[in-house]
Amino acid sequence: MMIIASILASLFAVAPSDGSADRGLRVLLRTLDEDKVQATLVQITPDSVGVLIDGEVRSIPMEDVLRISPRDFDASDAGKTLPAQLTCYPVEGGLLNGEIAADAPTGSLRLAVGLNKSIAIPMTAIAAIRFGPLDDPTMVAEFEKRRRDRKPGRDVLLIDRDGRPSVVPGALESLSSDGWTFRFGKKSRTGRYSSAFGVVLGSASARGERGDVSVSFGASNELFGRIIEGDDRAILFDAGPIGRMSIPWSLIRGLDFSSGRVVRLSDLTPARETNSTIVGGEWPARRNQSVIGQRLRIGSRSYDDGWGVHANSRLEFALDGEFASFVGDVGIDASVGLRGSAVFRVVADGKTLFSTDVMRGGQAAKSIKVDLSGSKHLVLECDRADGLGLSDHGNWVNAFLVRRKDRDPS
Repeated sequence: MMIIASILASLFAVAPSDGSADRGLRVLLRTLDEDKVQATLVQITPDSVGVLIDGEVRSIPMEDVLRISPRDFDASDAGKTLPAQLTCYPVEGGLLNGEIAADAPTGSLRLAVGLNKSIAIPMTAIAAIRFGPLDDPTMVAEFEKRRRDRKPGRDVLLIDRDGRPSVVPGALESLSSDGWTFRFGKKSRTGRYSSAFGVVLGSASARGERGDVSVSFGASNELFGRIIEGDDRAILFDAGPIGRMSIPWSLIRGLDFSSGRVVRLSDLTPARETNSTIVGGEWPARRNQSVIGQRLRIGSRSYDDGWGVHANSRLEFALDGEFASFVGDVGIDASVGLRGSAVFRVVADGKTLFSTDVMRGGQAAKSIKVDLSGSKHLVLECDRADGLGLSDHGNWVNAFLVRRKDRDPS
């Protein structure tokens, strides 16, 4: 650790003659012990993050880092690189949006996702591929159900027939820039991507041990794996069966870290969920999506991780006294514009630990950090504030539970 600190100190010992004293990448850093801190990123290794904070060189153990996000990320520039044709869901989690590129190795799908090089993904590493847009709740619900309950050895093709999902069992034979070929029984059918919603692959491998870092890049890509090395220009990322790739910080929205002490709330299933609205109808919470099945957005920012809900909503999680704290961000989903209003609360064992004022559409997210020491149950509440509540779509994002040190499984 002293060696790393000495190296970092030498980087800042002498100001460059060209006046560029501010070398390094400006980031927001969130650790287990501190809320969001402005820092300058210098170096990342598999074991630590080297930063400059308030003039002090610090080397932070990787196991203590929750999130790193660039302060000057330009979402509009990242979005321009992704003319998405397909959305690929790797077995290990995450997703990749892109166009099919030529010359894929046998048994692989090659996607251009906005990096300098296209990515060759083994078909055995793909759980599902979506062809259609996320604008039909019925098709989305069926696709997600099939993706969760993949049947080994059997692929299924989802087709929209007059607004109702039709599920065709069989085997995916090929994908090209023109469309898909799918075999059912002794027949093969070819179609354009607009003629089907997607395919779920039962031939894919079972999910293995997922990497402890997720990188969100471009408009909506996310991969799980581990960092080999990084500096203020790019990271070298190992995405397991998908391979290694260099990802420039100009495309990175954020890095999320999961040590033995950190558990993503979106990786847990609520022990109990309730929902009620003035107009009735079912509005179940959605994992890693808004309540209407779109990207999680609050204010001008987009998020890859969290729960989308509709007020009034209660999500209850069993803690069993294992966790020390809960951290995250909360707000009204940007899809409702300036409409929508709600109050968010964090309740543990019947005691309210956090409560917002009335939050409205268009406002930036509010950060949460509460002490959960000894708590058995965590409840996340989202209640309508005023009006009819037709647009009260709330998001719990970047949400983590931090284990007590004496409960660290490692």
